[in-house]
Amino acid sequence: MQFDSSNPVVALCIAGIQVEGDAAEARARFERAWAIRKDDFDACVAAHYLARHQPDARTTLHWNEVALAHAERVEDSEREALLPSLCLNLGDSYLAVGSLADARRLAQRGLSAVEALPADGYREFIRGGLTRLESRVAAAESLDAATRGAEPALGDGPGRIYVVEPTGPIADDPNLPDKKFPGNPTK
Repeated sequence: MQFDSSNPVVALCIAGIQVEGDAAEARARFERAWAIRKDDFDACVAAHYLARHQPDARTTLHWNEVALAHAERVEDSEREALLPSLCLNLGDSYLAVGSLADARRLAQRGLSAVEALPADGYREFIRGGLTRLESRVAAAESLDAATRGAEPALGDGPGRIYVVEPTGPIADDPNLPDKKFPGNPTK
């Protein structure tokens, strides 16, 4: 999808992208774009960029929801081009606030829609983001389940789950009597 840079909302969003190193200035341009929106396409684009410059996860979620809601009302050809990216951003927002089922639903919806994009690097970029989102949701679901399992454990404090990651290369430990599991991370 080619964006029309003569559209004032698109022009302001492009200008905002160009100054994203100055977050306050970028946000001001995206807010101006939102203020002059004329239709659902304009609103979708402005909200999408506004979501990128919010102070917290809940406000980011709000703007991503607004962007998708407006995208749902634009014509099919424009919506097809917008949907995968919007699903990625909204799914990521849901994950950030702990709404795992919503995050998974948006990742799957985005993956279903990504084939509508032209076969190029952008499509692969979005597909990769959606695939990573699905993986991050799965990891969060596993950690969530493990935490629920630890909560009924005896003790005075809340249940704890520790994620253990190797700090160096994994090598076989010659001092282990049980060699069923090679790759012990001891040195």
